Amino acid sequence: MVLLWATRRSPRTSQTRAQVLLWGGWLVVTGLIFSLMQGIFHSYYAVALVPPIAALVAMGAAVGWANRDLPGVRIGMSGTVAATAVWAALLLSRSPDWNPWLTPMVLGLGALASLAILYLPLISAELGPMRRRLVHGAAAAASVGVLLAVPAVGSIATAAEAHTGAIPTSQPVVSDAGTLGGGPFRRPGGGSFNGGALPFQRGNGLAAPGFGQNGFGQGPFGPPFGGRRGNGGPGGGGGIGGLLDTGQTNAELVAALQSNASAYRWVAATTGSNNAAGLQLSSRKPVMAIGGFNGSDPSPTLAEFQAYVAKGQIHYYVGGSDAAGFQGTVGGSNSAAEIYAWVQANFQPSTIGGVTVYDLSGAASGSHSPS
Repeated sequence: MVLLWATRRSPRTSQTRAQVLLWGGWLVVTGLIFSLMQGIFHSYYAVALVPPIAALVAMGAAVGWANRDLPGVRIGMSGTVAATAVWAALLLSRSPDWNPWLTPMVLGLGALASLAILYLPLISAELGPMRRRLVHGAAAAASVGVLLAVPAVGSIATAAEAHTGAIPTSQPVVSDAGTLGGGPFRRPGGGSFNGGALPFQRGNGLAAPGFGQNGFGQGPFGPPFGGRRGNGGPGGGGGIGGLLDTGQTNAELVAALQSNASAYRWVAATTGSNNAAGLQLSSRKPVMAIGGFNGSDPSPTLAEFQAYVAKGQIHYYVGGSDAAGFQGTVGGSNSAAEIYAWVQANFQPSTIGGVTVYDLSGAASGSHSPS
């Protein structure tokens, strides 16, 4: 709004005002969507707000600095720098063990920069042209340092860490309910699905979203930037496939999938795109992802899956803790659960590399035809 007011007397074709409307519209629309949307929301979606914020901040800084001789502009810039420093400190207080030296530095530098901008004419009144430029440059550099200190350190720490899974996390990490995820997915009647391990799991069950990939620790960047890696969490344990991560399939199962692979349209079918991705990337053969990303889409339906099996187009069905999908948690179709139940009722399970699989190419204990 300030930028629009500053350009109110500009020509109708003003590029500055056009850019303010472009970036401002992006920020307002995206912010409203994120504020009002319902259902699944991940914190990394907020990255869509970064371009408009960066553009508007840069434009505001350029316009403000060009008009720093005006008292009202200096008051606005001084207040912005001070508010930024206080807000950065409040955000850092949510992660008190992450680079604690940043808080006093940002607050101290912010106070100095804010006062320097506010009293810039007074400070430089008795100085010559060269020293005046140096003082103005120092005030500008200190202000930029306050604005970028925490994002810069966070960016370095994030880039220095290995990340895995479908939910990337930037530094600093805040350990609250929004980042730690919920508990294991359960079947509607209670209990977990299929006690057998997933093909990428070093244990049983489905870890909570955000847990089980990596633990807390210092990264290769080392102190003071080190933090937790990837989607790590205090749960420790093992890199699983499942809803939010993709792991490396064991060699024995890979060999089974690759055996006579050319005879099948899909060497395997499993619930969820990340489960399927792990199998497909490891075997380099096509794998059907039942139910889409989280197993709750009606694709394929039970009838369609039965038709594929009847035509001999799928070799294995790979089970796991989430084989019946997550319909009970996030809404959607029960197709994955129906397919899982039908496979269990009509085919004999076997274990390959510690993973429960069903050979759909062999004779079933029941009828293969749609029912």
